[in-house]
This record gives sequence, structure tokens and C-alpha cells, in this order.
Amino acid sequence: MNAPPAWMPSALQGATVLPAGVHWDAVRLPLGRGMPVVDVLPTTPVIRNQATMPAGSLAWLIPVGSADTWPDLRQVDVLRGTRAGRRLTVPAATEVWTRWDGGPATSWRIPPRGQPLADPAALLAALDRVLGGALR
Repeated sequence: MNAPPAWMPSALQGATVLPAGVHWDAVRLPLGRGMPVVDVLPTTPVIRNQATMPAGSLAWLIPVGSADTWPDLRQVDVLRGTRAGRRLTVPAATEVWTRWDGGPATSWRIPPRGQPLADPAALLAALDRVLGGALR
């Protein structure tokens, strides 16, 4: 694995709340709606937070501003820095979810291997395919 970017928390720091719109924006879905997207993008890094929403959530980091031209998405929370208080808990690259113990409350469901940001076009296509009708 390549060295993580400077903004990513270290293993010593652990999961850290960071603002959207500085180094990345994020696309967040409830866990149940997001797992089919993981199936479509099986190597794309995604954060799993077991402490958010009723049953947890998944979040993909994308380049800042890359979702600005996306159509409005129902059932999808896009965290941008243009709105005050948009933050996300980001785990260290070493905090990885396992099916045996679940790992920490916030961990990488699919860890980054190099670039931690998802391809926004591929993510949008996967959302459209999986959520069918999510795009307005």
C-alpha cells in the first residue's frame, strides 16, 4: 500500500472527525442501501460507520467539487464543504472492518490501496444502477 495522504489520520490518532470540502467531499448512504453499491465497486475504498443512522452507514470520499454537477439524488447524502458543519469520521488506513469482529465503530469496509478517493463518475453510475430511480 502506498503512504496515505497527509490528511488521513494515523494509526495513533485513530478515527478522526474531518470537515468535508477541504481534501474531499463524501457520498453517504445507509448501510443497507450502500452494500449493493459495494458489490458493484468491489475495490473502491469505502468507510463503514456502525454508529450512524439506524443501522450504520457507508461513505465514499470523492474529489472536492466533483458532485457539484450531479443531479439531485434521493436517499443519498452528499457532504460538501459548501455547507457549514458537514463533517465525517475518517479512520486511519489501518482501521479495517472484518466480518469476524466488525472492527472499530468507524473503519474502512474496503481499505484504500493508494488513492483513497473514489472515481466520481463510476460512483454515480453505480448509484444509478443500484438505487434505480435515485437520480431525479
